[in-house]
Amino acid sequence: MVRMTLTATVGEVFEIDLKSTPTTGYRWQPTDLPAGIELTESTFTPIPDAEPGDGGTQHFRLRGTTRGHYTIEFRLERSWNNEAVDTHTTDIDIT
Repeated sequence: MVRMTLTATVGEVFEIDLKSTPTTGYRWQPTDLPAGIELTESTFTPIPDAEPGDGGTQHFRLRGTTRGHYTIEFRLERSWNNEAVDTHTTDIDIT
């Protein structure tokens, strides 16, 4: 489990980047996003010059719509199995 903290202003887009190897079937998924935070985009960037099966980074771009303190949890899991093998929690202060 990893935990981090960040600060953003209302309307500002911020990014959470998580290492990932989607060829294993595991992908990071946000749990229920709190009111006041919206997901604007989710993308994946492979490692440059990677071999087949190598990983990369999942990028989650989010925006705070309302001031406050929020917690977002991401779970590393397969879509057909709700058992997380890892979690990442981010505490966000929107000012």
